[in-house]
Amino acid sequence: MSREPGVYLDFAASSPCDPRVIDAMLPYFAAEFGNPSSRVYAHGLRAHVAVEDAREQAAQLIGCLPGDVVWTSGATEANNLAIRGFVKAAARRGSDANGQLLTALNEHPSVLMTMRDLERDGWATSYLRPSPSGVVTARLVEQALCSDTALVSIMAANNELGTLNEVAEIGDLCRRRGIVFHCDATQWVGKLPFDVHAMQVDLLSWSGHKIYGPKGVGALYVRPNPPLPLAPVATGGGQERGLRAGTPNVPAVVGFGLACELCCRLLDREAVRLTGLRDRLEALLTSAVDGVVVNGSGARRAPHISSLTFALDAECDLVEELRPYGVFRPARVVEGAGPPTTVVG
Repeated sequence: MSREPGVYLDFAASSPCDPRVIDAMLPYFAAEFGNPSSRVYAHGLRAHVAVEDAREQAAQLIGCLPGDVVWTSGATEANNLAIRGFVKAAARRGSDANGQLLTALNEHPSVLMTMRDLERDGWATSYLRPSPSGVVTARLVEQALCSDTALVSIMAANNELGTLNEVAEIGDLCRRRGIVFHCDATQWVGKLPFDVHAMQVDLLSWSGHKIYGPKGVGALYVRPNPPLPLAPVATGGGQERGLRAGTPNVPAVVGFGLACELCCRLLDREAVRLTGLRDRLEALLTSAVDGVVVNGSGARRAPHISSLTFALDAECDLVEELRPYGVFRPARVVEGAGPPTTVVG
């Protein structure tokens, strides 16, 4: 298959695997094929050690202990396990049942669709309207909190605008009020420093294929102290401390772990390099093309994301102009996607 012409500019959706990551994964497709849950013999034990080594590498990237990291198939599953797992555990305890769940309108669909699903089960879900620059501030969150707010789910960095939310401030607010704070940090972790304790995050999701790792693997940080009750979404063999059943994808986990380690080593230098590239691109476009606006330019932004608005002449069809370069694909219409129940702000 021949490659499409043009330049790939969608690393926020997926990045290629680092060659070092690929090399680390290869043995676990063939020679090291053991099941990490079968530790009574050498093949399984070696696979188990590889999975636990990767867990330690992942933990170092966000400043937690290895035992706080739960493997998932990606950030989407991690978001579901965080939100549904919390709600399910709360319902079992009889506490916080049908309390408020708070999120924002510009969250990833894996959060928004989960919240909408929980509305059908009787949970009162509210949706914050971000600031004009796309930022969710602690003040916006505080104004929307109720006496029975059980969980707040706010992403760290917006995947379209690149704007950074006030994660540490929201974390402090939630911690003082005894509210569980979940953060989808897929676009932040690996691009900028992130420490779950400094940010006071209780649940954190991130994914491998945004940080030069493989697709199909991610992780969920679960606050260990005081223990945060979560109920599994999928049950089975009791893997991942009973929170996520199923044999882990060992090659992908190994690749994810190394990708996290490489981010730890190179994060500061890469952040400076990407920021320079982003700023140079934006400067060139705004100086060469009339009417270009950098969205979210007044806010703190992730170094790897640039969002631009182009003022076009009515005669210009940008989609048709760029279609030969593979930039656009037909949109998929989701039937029955209506407005949220409660919008705050």
